[in-house]
Amino acid sequence: DKDKIRIVDARGGAEAYGLKKATSTGRTKCSSYDATTPGNPNNKKCSTPFEGRIKGASSVPWTQFVQGKDKGFSFLDPAAAKAIFDTQSGWEDGVHEQTIQYCRTNQRSTVTGIVANLILGYPTRLYETSFIEWGHLAARPAEGETTFPNANTLASDSPYRTDVETFTEHAVLDAADAAAYTPGGTLGALTQPVTWVAGPNYNDEADINPASVVVGDEWPKLNAAATTTRQSIEADRSYLRGE
Repeated sequence: DKDKIRIVDARGGAEAYGLKKATSTGRTKCSSYDATTPGNPNNKKCSTPFEGRIKGASSVPWTQFVQGKDKGFSFLDPAAAKAIFDTQSGWEDGVHEQTIQYCRTNQRSTVTGIVANLILGYPTRLYETSFIEWGHLAARPAEGETTFPNANTLASDSPYRTDVETFTEHAVLDAADAAAYTPGGTLGALTQPVTWVAGPNYNDEADINPASVVVGDEWPKLNAAATTTRQSIEADRSYLRGE
């Protein structure tokens, strides 16, 4: 019963709001935006085909559960962690039965997963490949475009498409806040509430991992002809069983 599940987005900032070029694929072969980073002044980051969050997810940034170096980067005590987690995730004891945790690659959501499962005792599952996979399960072209090959990783009739209003949503910023955000950069403090709308926020074609460089060893590996996710589900169950 989906009404008994809380989906937790452990990301923060531009990623959590689904702003353009916020979710990097880890590749650096795109030419449209050069981000300045330590040791790599010409970081031409590639992004997923679209940005957003899983529809109905709650933003619960992972950093707030880990204390500073003066406390050994330890987790908050259970009472403090529960107050934050329950409020931000919408968890209600006796109502909800499970959490599903995700971030970009399931690294940050491991922290919120530990909080939910090991500290608070909530039945929890992790979305192993998280939004970097979710954002690649696309088939729809950009607005007004007849061809958008870098965004079409699945067939238009694929049952696993996530670039639809049913599965994805994204935030629209106030005009002043939007003007202060540089795609691919850091989002500062917002001055106005955001507006959530159904559907994905597509990245520009030049920002997406070019189809010409996607070869057998690229990630994520998507089987566009798949008809079942049984193998990944069984692998997840094996992990839960400690196998």
